[in-house]
Amino acid sequence: MSLFVENSIPNLVDKIKKNELKIDDVYDEVVFKSRQNEKYNIWASFSPEILKESFHKQKERYSNRENECYAPIRNPYNLYGIPIGVKDIMNTIDYPTQMGSVIWKDFEAGNDARIVKKLRYDGGIVAGKTVTAEFAVHALNETLNPYDTTRTPGTSSSGSAVSVALGVLPVALATQTAGSIIRPSSFCGVYGFMPSFGRIPRTGILKTTDSLDTVGFITSNIGNLKVMLQSLSVNGPDYPFVYKASKCINRRKAADRKWKIGFVKTYTWDEAENYVKDSISSFVELLRKDEGIEVEQIDINNIIKDAHSVHSIIYDKSLSYYFANEHHDRSHVSDVMNALIEHGEKILPQELFDALDCQEQMCEEADDFMKNYDAIVSISTASIAPKRGVFEKRDPSLIWTLLHLPSINLPVFREGTTGLPFGVQVSSRRFNDELLIDFVEYLAKKELIPEHIKEIDL
Repeated sequence: MSLFVENSIPNLVDKIKKNELKIDDVYDEVVFKSRQNEKYNIWASFSPEILKESFHKQKERYSNRENECYAPIRNPYNLYGIPIGVKDIMNTIDYPTQMGSVIWKDFEAGNDARIVKKLRYDGGIVAGKTVTAEFAVHALNETLNPYDTTRTPGTSSSGSAVSVALGVLPVALATQTAGSIIRPSSFCGVYGFMPSFGRIPRTGILKTTDSLDTVGFITSNIGNLKVMLQSLSVNGPDYPFVYKASKCINRRKAADRKWKIGFVKTYTWDEAENYVKDSISSFVELLRKDEGIEVEQIDINNIIKDAHSVHSIIYDKSLSYYFANEHHDRSHVSDVMNALIEHGEKILPQELFDALDCQEQMCEEADDFMKNYDAIVSISTASIAPKRGVFEKRDPSLIWTLLHLPSINLPVFREGTTGLPFGVQVSSRRFNDELLIDFVEYLAKKELIPEHIKEIDL
């Protein structure tokens, strides 16, 4: 079993601090696994020399921690010695930020994104930059699905998902503007967490769509969810956008009642493969049998019926604005990106304003609806990973992104004929991220889902 699959981050940190695990052994694991799995192309930038220096700096810093001044309420070493992949749309001072584009090849931002700086502050190690789709959009990149190299790994956050699936890293940063965390996590059999919109800061990260871009992460172990969310999140009155909204929400489930769960079949349900629908339905029946869970099938299509069309207007118009300069040289931009930009150029400003108003209304209606449930269950992807270049079916992930709801892919299923993975998605009310993790931990405790991913038999 891989070191990073079997052990949660808190366990690894504890072992390192107690000298039960040497920090040099962690370095060796990353380098060995990277070389062993080189053919899957997870890295946009990776250097064993830079990695070793990063481990050395954190080791030296930790040994001298008594001389540092930190707020007593925080532990600045809750990620001590943990190697973390950084999606290659996030600035890092020690690696280029190329955004999957030949136009930006070898571009050096000269700084760390805010969350990267925070991870280093908490003792984490930037292991390298994981491959992303061109500008984190839809063009298929060089990363290969470790279960079947003829199939897509999920495009945008694929390098992050595959690095975790192969056990190269315990966690990797990712982003989602449509389904770019949940989809590759489902296709690669890993946990993918898209927190509430705005919960994690986007400073120093490529911007594609102001009202949709959401920062999260992909990991191999349920025990990593809370510690990563804690480390990445912004909290307190200095961040009024998040602080004001989160203060209005009771995040915790009352101990004396059952989990109240909604089973949602969105308007994309009929497009899913039968094995997906059958698996999700069977999973929901298992939940119903648990004495601590109450499940109700719910219909919210009256709220979300226009989600894909609204998303398309906001997304494409934003791409046409933010990537106008890149579009001037069409030969260095993918066909799919060019097509999205050209569609966006045809969208009138008033159409965008109407779509943004519609998104805001949908978010408000969904928030009011979600007050009645601790979490909802839905499809992660409509199928297993399709063949490379084959059009992917619609799934609900884009809907929850549009509504700003936190969501987690649970790597629960295997398709019977191919053995390929696909997941189930759980979501909750906005800023109920901790509650959602509590529910996932409850499912693991009751052995309804695995505590960590299954190691791939390569």
